[in-house]
Amino acid sequence: MPDDEKKVPTIILKVTDAEKFNIEIEFETPSLQCARAMLTEALHTIQSMIEDANAVEFQSKMNRAAQSYRAMQKKPSIL
Repeated sequence: MPDDEKKVPTIILKVTDAEKFNIEIEFETPSLQCARAMLTEALHTIQSMIEDANAVEFQSKMNRAAQSYRAMQKKPSIL
């Protein structure tokens, strides 16, 4: 790569612990304003990931509850 090429502003997010959601951030940007905009977008992305995980967990709980409800509604069969 030639030295005269501009570097693309980059932020690298590394999830170091999925349980605690620790994140390491490395960034190379031309200005602090660019870094702030990129970090804001990164935080929005992380928040969306958390919300998605919560939605999946909630849906799983609702599916189990519905399955339990259906099981209780079945009439017992007499053998």
